[in-house]
Amino acid sequence: MQGPFAATRGGSASKGNRRMLNVIRTCGLLLAVATLIGAQTARSQPGFGDVPTVDVSAAASAVQVAPGGQVAVAVVLDHGDVLHSWPSADQDVLPAEIAEFAIRTAIELEQAEWVAAVGPVQWPEPKLAPVPNIAGTGPPTVEVLTYKGRAIAYVPVLIADDAAEGVVTLPILVQLQACDDTTCYIPQFENLSVELTITSSPASSSPGEDFAGFDASVFASLAPTGPPPSGQSHSRQSQSGESQPGEASHDDTAAGESASAAAGPKFLGFIGLPSSDSPWFFAALIAA
Repeated sequence: MQGPFAATRGGSASKGNRRMLNVIRTCGLLLAVATLIGAQTARSQPGFGDVPTVDVSAAASAVQVAPGGQVAVAVVLDHGDVLHSWPSADQDVLPAEIAEFAIRTAIELEQAEWVAAVGPVQWPEPKLAPVPNIAGTGPPTVEVLTYKGRAIAYVPVLIADDAAEGVVTLPILVQLQACDDTTCYIPQFENLSVELTITSSPASSSPGEDFAGFDASVFASLAPTGPPPSGQSHSRQSQSGESQPGEASHDDTAAGESASAAAGPKFLGFIGLPSSDSPWFFAALIAA
């Protein structure tokens, strides 16, 4: 039996068979190109498949707290000796050419029913670290302010006066981008939580060493927001007290836009790309 590519009586392949052969050759060429691009992308990011990450953990300043009480949450970013991460957008310390692409560290706490207010994050002090020089001229690395070593951020939390007694969990979302002196890796998202027991008779306890840097004076200016009106979202109380329940402030809107921009697609987690549904997405990816 003759196969689909057998010669005709004239000894040459039919036009239909020739077209099929051309399609197969084209598919093979495209597969080879895709394999080459994939291999090049993997080589361009050291540790591909085993990307270095920052160790992230969270703890509360107390395990038991009374209704109407106060508690601080410490988010620990342990970078080790090599890695660093970009400072929060609240700290305007990056050069403009790096700030444009850097994925900033962000911390989000879910405001549960038993939470009266969440205060502003107290960010760690940025420290100098060598980062890739994206200017294209000069030395391969430059020193800029980053989070490095064991950096700790604090979030003050005010418990509602009418919080029901029992064990509760506070979810925490942390976003950051780990870099070394040559490479910025894919963004890192960590879902953490701390567990508290709300009781009218909390046991006395001393915060651990990680809370030595926490400024508790913020609680003096932190007021409850109260429950949101039916059908409206709950706006967090800022330290200035200007934001109203159910009404997003200008800063909240700007922060949301900044977060949306930071969450956009990034080539190797560093270089911004158009939206994936944009016709320019693949062109920008190849150009990157």
